[in-house]
Amino acid sequence: MRRNQNGFVHVILVIIVIVLLVMALLFVGKNVEKKFKPKSSSTQSSTQSEKPKPDFSKLPDLIKPNYATDISLENKNLVITGIAAQDYYLNQWFGKSINRPTGLEVVRQDPANQAGAEVVSKNGEAVIKIATDGFAMQQAKMMNQYNGGESRPHISAHEYVHVYQFQNGCGIIGMNNYLAPRWLMEGEAEWLSYKALGEAGIGPSIKFKDLYIRQAREDNTVLKSLESRQDFPPSVYPVVGMAVDYLMQDKPIKTIDDFCAKLDNGNGQSVSDAFKSAFGSTLDSFYNDFENYRKSW
Repeated sequence: MRRNQNGFVHVILVIIVIVLLVMALLFVGKNVEKKFKPKSSSTQSSTQSEKPKPDFSKLPDLIKPNYATDISLENKNLVITGIAAQDYYLNQWFGKSINRPTGLEVVRQDPANQAGAEVVSKNGEAVIKIATDGFAMQQAKMMNQYNGGESRPHISAHEYVHVYQFQNGCGIIGMNNYLAPRWLMEGEAEWLSYKALGEAGIGPSIKFKDLYIRQAREDNTVLKSLESRQDFPPSVYPVVGMAVDYLMQDKPIKTIDDFCAKLDNGNGQSVSDAFKSAFGSTLDSFYNDFENYRKSW
């Protein structure tokens, strides 16, 4: 009887040991599974939430629009898209955008401006004027077949850059003229507007340089002659766009904004000092370098 009791006790002890081992293995297994188990998509999205996609269907709050009653919904949306995209990327690049209320007038025809795109001053306030049947919008529409993508939002984006320039160092009260060379202001508006639309994925599919160099070859206007020229025929826009593209090679994008900031709407440095300080070259040196660069096209 004693031997049977001892045997029974041994069996009980073995069972207890086995139970303890199983419990220990289960405990370790759960911890390992918890440690290495992939996070669910909902968990990942909460911990690594994606940035919301920018909305290019709404105008910035400072824009006060006025659309003619005969403007098509397509053209209205093209104008809005260009301004909204440009506003978004100005904030991304420079940490700021326009800073004062600005008007927007969209009509089909503007007899006073055949180009159909400009910034004017009304009662001390900037107003962007776009004529959807004007030369600029129609030319952009025609170029779509060669450039790929949609070029028309570039027109309103270009004019929005001009408002930004006036309000952030390169203009004067009343919007009468630029403090900076005209070629630089027009070239910057071309360069930044295409860059914004490209990054937004809504502009031409062709790279800026490839898009502009083929057109710039056809115009021999000397860049320096465009410093204060008021009339800007369509043929010189590719030239000034290429000039800014060349000026900005290997430079941070903020460099071009720093130039305007140094002018400080006439309260800062001279144009020549601001140019050298921002871009590391005198204006005359840049003119010489650019004309030599054109020979390689």
